[in-house]
Amino acid sequence: MELDASVVIDASQMVFSLFWADASEVRGKSLGGCAVNDVAPRADENELRAIMQRYIGRVENAWGVDVALMFHHMGLEGEDQVNALCDLMLGCLGHGVSIESHYDDAFARAKKILRGEHLRAAPTCFEGCEWRELAEEAVERDEQE
Repeated sequence: MELDASVVIDASQMVFSLFWADASEVRGKSLGGCAVNDVAPRADENELRAIMQRYIGRVENAWGVDVALMFHHMGLEGEDQVNALCDLMLGCLGHGVSIESHYDDAFARAKKILRGEHLRAAPTCFEGCEWRELAEEAVERDEQE
């Protein structure tokens, strides 16, 4: 079982957008409470997909379960998969949001189905350096234009 490429890319774009907002604000650009996903530039889809696939692999190693299978048992489809994948990554990044923030009941149900009481909402930790570097490059390009 595998997540649809558009789910992976869209969730990765959402994470990238947060890093882009941070990089923009560090350089003095005020985003003034706007929706970051609406104003962030669109990153290269191949790069977004490759970055997210690496982090999905780390989560799957920690869980011992495919993310797509977990989402299936959570009953997630379409945009809910995008949002849940973004939440999952944010939890692993230590952002303060996790998959349980918005999908607590579904996550608990899937853990029960999979007999995975050991499964955690943020099963591993990472810094997201690839997203950060991609975002910083985008901010630098914006400044040069």
